[in-house]
Amino acid sequence: MYLQFYDLKKHPFKTNPDPSFLWFGEKHKEALSLLKYGMLKKDGFLLLTGDVGTGKTSLLRYLLKSTDVSTIIATIYDPMMPVLDFYNFLSEEFKLNKEFLSKADF
Repeated sequence: MYLQFYDLKKHPFKTNPDPSFLWFGEKHKEALSLLKYGMLKKDGFLLLTGDVGTGKTSLLRYLLKSTDVSTIIATIYDPMMPVLDFYNFLSEEFKLNKEFLSKADF
């Protein structure tokens, strides 16, 4: 319906966020700027919070698409995973080639 009426090339509404349809409001611009600055400073972990449906995932996907290919990024989809699983997830994402059996081992 939307494609023909508005002469669109892609479906504008999907169940998964699409960074190509990202709208930059003032808060989005500020968040993107702070995330980029945090990545450049390499100060540690960055956290983006907000209400459901405010564009956090779209903003992060946009940011990840625009980063240098040499940047190593781990996206944690399950923040409630057990600690040991988290350590091994990071090991896998950062290609450490090591399995951790305990917190001390990590």
